[in-house]
Amino acid sequence: MGKKTIAKFTYNNVKCMYDASCFVKNMQNSRNNYTICCNILKELKIKEKPKTLEDAQVLLKSHLRSKKTILVFDDVKEQSEIEDIVLIDEFCASNGSTLIVTTRNLNSMKHCSIKIHGMDIEELEEGTSLELFITHSHGKQVELSNELSKELDDVGKKIIKACNGLSLSLKVMGAFLRGQKRLRC
Repeated sequence: MGKKTIAKFTYNNVKCMYDASCFVKNMQNSRNNYTICCNILKELKIKEKPKTLEDAQVLLKSHLRSKKTILVFDDVKEQSEIEDIVLIDEFCASNGSTLIVTTRNLNSMKHCSIKIHGMDIEELEEGTSLELFITHSHGKQVELSNELSKELDDVGKKIIKACNGLSLSLKVMGAFLRGQKRLRC
């Protein structure tokens, strides 16, 4: 299971304990902080439409200060990506709010004055990797020993080795190869 999957699972299971909640995915692909702020405001059901990033930040700050909120920022490269949207220390100090951040580099969050609980995600084992890849390449659960062609088994093993047990890579590669009649590596 990958970082995003764990964060999404946690978020979905605890968001009912909060007054407001928002999951911001793929921060590294989102370069426009104004758009991110506006999307958070929309998800928090705030109807006002800010004209500038500063207006959006002020509106977000005033809303978050008054509610117990859970925010998830997925795939953060640097702490500044979050700080440009919400001040972490202020946010976490208000009303029992919670911030979850997925990142490839825990050191990127080292400048926070709040207590950080890090979690290393282990790479998938070969058998689990193959099963995940095969499931996504077939679009369904497959009995590995019976229905799996020798060709797909050989190619699948090469692909899982190249993916280094990273679940998202295995899912993407499996889905990409779904329906292919002939596979070569």
